[in-house]
Amino acid sequence: MNAALSHHIFGSREPLVVLPDGVDFGDLEFCRSGDDLTLSDVHRYSIIVRGFFVVAEPPALKSRAGEIVPGSLARILVNLSDRAVSVLLSHKDEFPAAG
Repeated sequence: MNAALSHHIFGSREPLVVLPDGVDFGDLEFCRSGDDLTLSDVHRYSIIVRGFFVVAEPPALKSRAGEIVPGSLARILVNLSDRAVSVLLSHKDEFPAAG
């Protein structure tokens, strides 16, 4: 395990998960680990949203800079190639928000 990684764990009961400072969606890998969403950047972050895949409407993800990725889009981004993630993130405003 990389000791320099900053680890963060969130629950999925809130409609919005605000991610730590410095998180850039374009640098994150979106993965599924059981019922949880894991967002990782090999250099700085390991972020887990517990129960993300068992709630009917997953929470949106928000960076401190104000960028929002709807939960419905985050589910689609899981295990896609970097190029596919980049293309989908460029159209994130076209995905329905929770609510």
